[in-house]
Amino acid sequence: MATFVLVHGAMHGGWCWRDVRRRLAQRGYDVHGPTLSGQGDRRGGLTPDVGVLTHVQDLEELLWFEDLSDVHLVLHSYAGILAGPLAERAEERLASVVYLGAFVHRTRPEPSRRRAP
Repeated sequence: MATFVLVHGAMHGGWCWRDVRRRLAQRGYDVHGPTLSGQGDRRGGLTPDVGVLTHVQDLEELLWFEDLSDVHLVLHSYAGILAGPLAERAEERLASVVYLGAFVHRTRPEPSRRRAP
């Protein structure tokens, strides 16, 4: 069976996936819905030092400590910007990345386009 890691958007927590997690688990899937540092029920840990790299590290550590592989990573809203950095660090553990109403961050600028005179 497949493994899913469901990642919430800003100001949410892993709890927002409760119903989805339950349904997937009932069908035999391995499902994880972590709460990112400084968010949701972990909001007490929010400091100026918490940011994108902290959240990438949260997910990287989940993948490592739970020894997850062939993961279908589902990213909602703000979490979409975590895809690139996480894939660079843990590509071998990921089977797919799904953007669910998520922000997509372009890491390379588009080539400039000149208009004809």
